[in-house]
Amino acid sequence: MSTIATRLDELAALSAGWLDGEGLAPTPHAIATARAVLRLLPDAPRPHLFPTPEGEVSAEWIIGRVSADACFPAQPGAIEAGAVHVDDFALTRDATADDADHEAAASVLAAWLRGVSALARVAA
Repeated sequence: MSTIATRLDELAALSAGWLDGEGLAPTPHAIATARAVLRLLPDAPRPHLFPTPEGEVSAEWIIGRVSADACFPAQPGAIEAGAVHVDDFALTRDATADDADHEAAASVLAAWLRGVSALARVAA
């Protein structure tokens, strides 16, 4: 998880305007929530982490032919996760978790990631 921690530190150091003069810096809430929840998923594939222009943190995975992402919100709210098979857009898997309870959110995301892996196998 040290590379996740390092990447989150890099995202936390971004300033407003990081995206060609636009884009909010990731908020402390988004960084802390991503850090806490991803730490509780040690067996999950390591995601790529990106800032969003809205001050959120996006965790993205490619699992087989499935593109999956979870968005950690800038302010307290819901973690939204979605996945789609790149060859068949009808094959999807979505999840929502309350970011106030990190353990419950990690459990929801772990189950979602298992579903994403199953989706990748079904359509392979």
